[in-house]
Amino acid sequence: MASDDGPAAVDAYLAHTFQAAGLDLLEPLRASGAGPTQPHPRTALPVRVLEAAGRPCVVALDEVDGASPGTVELLNDMLRSAPPACMSR
Repeated sequence: MASDDGPAAVDAYLAHTFQAAGLDLLEPLRASGAGPTQPHPRTALPVRVLEAAGRPCVVALDEVDGASPGTVELLNDMLRSAPPACMSR
């Protein structure tokens, strides 16, 4: 992650990464009836899919120390909502 990447860029990176790893991120949208024009936080999609799958996961982020406050808040929101299988306590 580059220090000039804002929350929208990081949101897109995370969604793309989870999609590339094989998660069907569109399934929660189909299940909820949300259409393509309705706003939906992309980082919430992988969290919901991981929760439904019930499998452990690992996310490694590099260069977070230079992230903007908005990006840090986005990542904190994602971590707070992560399913138990993804959190090591």
